[in-house]
Amino acid sequence: MNRDAASGWEPHASPYRTLALDVAEGRRDESWLTRRLEFIDARLDLSDHRLLGVLKLYLRGGDLLRPDQRARIERTILGFKYHWLEPGVDSMCTWSETHQLLFAVCEYLAGQALPDRRFTNDGRTGAVKRDAAERRLRGWLDDRFLYGFSEWLSNTYYEIDIIGLSVLVDHAEDPDLVTRALMVLDLAFYDIALHRFGGRFAVTAGRAYSQQKARPHRAEITTILREVFETPQAFDPDALSAVFIGRDVYQVPQAIREIADYGGEVEVRASYGLDLSEVETEVARREPSDPQARRDARIRLLWAMEAFTTAEGIAPSLEEFRRSSIGRNRFLAPLSRLGRIPPRLAPATLRAVNPITQGAALQRANVQTYRTPHYLLSSVQRYQPGRFGDQQHIWQAMLPGDISVFGTHPGSSRLATEARPSTPSAWVGNGINPDVAQHRNTLLATYDTVARSGYLEGFRHRFSHLHFPFSKFDETTFGERWLAGRRGDSFIGIVALERLELVTEAEVLQRGAITAWGVVLTDRSEYGTLSHLVEALRSHPLRRRGQRLTWTTPDHRFELVPDGDFLVDGVPKPSDYLRYDTPWTRVPRRPSVVTVRTDTHELRLDRLGGIREETQRESS
Repeated sequence: MNRDAASGWEPHASPYRTLALDVAEGRRDESWLTRRLEFIDARLDLSDHRLLGVLKLYLRGGDLLRPDQRARIERTILGFKYHWLEPGVDSMCTWSETHQLLFAVCEYLAGQALPDRRFTNDGRTGAVKRDAAERRLRGWLDDRFLYGFSEWLSNTYYEIDIIGLSVLVDHAEDPDLVTRALMVLDLAFYDIALHRFGGRFAVTAGRAYSQQKARPHRAEITTILREVFETPQAFDPDALSAVFIGRDVYQVPQAIREIADYGGEVEVRASYGLDLSEVETEVARREPSDPQARRDARIRLLWAMEAFTTAEGIAPSLEEFRRSSIGRNRFLAPLSRLGRIPPRLAPATLRAVNPITQGAALQRANVQTYRTPHYLLSSVQRYQPGRFGDQQHIWQAMLPGDISVFGTHPGSSRLATEARPSTPSAWVGNGINPDVAQHRNTLLATYDTVARSGYLEGFRHRFSHLHFPFSKFDETTFGERWLAGRRGDSFIGIVALERLELVTEAEVLQRGAITAWGVVLTDRSEYGTLSHLVEALRSHPLRRRGQRLTWTTPDHRFELVPDGDFLVDGVPKPSDYLRYDTPWTRVPRRPSVVTVRTDTHELRLDRLGGIREETQRESS
């Protein structure tokens, strides 16, 4: 495969061939490669990231390496553990949405490259492993096309998905598999284009971390965004993004480029992922008769959602633990005590114990994003309010100058692990999820922490807080229950239910078991000065009558009712969205075809037909 059929783009000379020659001839210290291979051999977490780069080097430049170097790489490829059902105990995360992809890509390409060799960890030939990995890949690709990413709009994990898919596209020999991977790559970049602001990709997300939320320019995906939408980036073999920078085939379709560069007002509604209640229906629809295939599909979906300790996920997870050594993985060690619970009793036991780990499950996200040249406001609507959270990023506001504003209820966990810092935390996720609803440039958020305590929960904080970087604004002002900021012609105004406290130059706190925020993004065309916006904020306070949160602004009356409606001027606003509802695409969930249509181009992705094509539209 040496050409992107949709774009006609010819591949450049691969930097991996230059890298291979440098390694072979000693211009790059051989320890550079040895360290990577030893890391992979030790089966440490993120070994799949490193193996992807090693495979790229081997597949694109292996003929330039010395025979001993090729043999050393092959020993690592043949000895690796590619799936949790293979023998051996390890400390790798293999089950999350992105890791499912990368491990399967690595196994598929390794088996394809060495089809007649016997892999030493499980004793199967490369051809057998390739076919097993292909089945997993096809299921994963279908999941993403039909429902989108469970780790919705994550500027950390979209990077990993993109690099994995780009390597598969470069090297898979099955044209149909390549086409389906190209379609999901297109959808990932379509998501980015829809939500891009100021060259950044920083919106509500299924999994997000504090640094990337507060400083979007430091998000892992930034290099790929610059490469695709701005200027070619330097090839750095030490960076994960190098695998994409050194790609051979993929170019973003022109239709998606036009959307990324669109400078007008855009309102996006989209649905990502599945609710836990939908998993069994989806499994039955996909695998109506084969019990083994049903079990594999169920685990693939549940574990991509991180739904180990939910009522729906616990029994299948315990069964999978018994089939394999994965229960001894250090990531999952805290769950080992649940293995003593009989599977039929596990759901009821979980309901009684109420572990906070239930909040890690990434359920369906109905996302609304509203962006103009002056600002962006993005949120997931009514996402599991009042329940435990984990790494979900519920709402985000962006202004020019890399100004990021968002709120959380700080979480606290007694789940200490060696694997990673516990979440939720001060700025990652939420201890208790807020109830959030958005209408274009306005958002309401209620943080109700009066909920039942949970197993492994630490101290529950009775406040919510904002990340509000005062020093980045040109002008700010702060009152008892409001604050506002201006950057250039872009304004943000915020009102609070309770008194505000300025904690640091970037943190504002609101105390109370129940707190609430009203957020509005606007610009100079509507409010000539920041003082005019402040006058409106002071004249229109946020109120709570019973359980109902209300905010009457100069333009609308907003009402947010727990377990009820979100009303704008008395009219209920639905929060159950289509797969895509945008100016360029409108398709239901589980689409067979996604068509992205701009003024000049049309991109058609046909899942059932296995057809991906972009055409130039005739000018009217």
